Amino acid sequence: MAKRLILIISLLLFVSCASRKVAIAKEDIKTVVDSTVVVKVDGTYVKENNVVTEDCEEEIEYKPLDTLKPMVIDGKQYINTIIKLKKKKGIKIDKTKVTSKVSSVKKLNVKREESKKVVNKKVDKKANYWMYLWFLIPIAIIVILERYGKRFFPFIR
Repeated sequence: MAKRLILIISLLLFVSCASRKVAIAKEDIKTVVDSTVVVKVDGTYVKENNVVTEDCEEEIEYKPLDTLKPMVIDGKQYINTIIKLKKKKGIKIDKTKVTSKVSSVKKLNVKREESKKVVNKKVDKKANYWMYLWFLIPIAIIVILERYGKRFFPFIR
């Protein structure tokens, strides 16, 4: 019986529960990007005008055929006169050229913030053999009782 008990306890020693040590490392990684971009745009714009204006000029001369008789033009009477009407014809050309330069500067601010949380978990299993020390105490007691039990305790067996 005692040999079987010793065999069972020794088999339990080979199968062990290991204690675990867990190391957790938490990291907060923050990335901040702050940049400024300047965009410069230069341009030249040309506006051309090509305008042609034509003026017509006519000259009309009224002479009386008979200088003794009055002449009637538009309801008015003229005696012994020469009337000249002038109408002018002219061409005006407008070729103006307007050049304008445009320069603009744009400033663009870029801000980006990125946050990342990293959790590293490291498990370290180590066998704990100190708990088996408790199993040795009953085994030692059983061995001592088998050898010296009859002397100290005569009522056993």
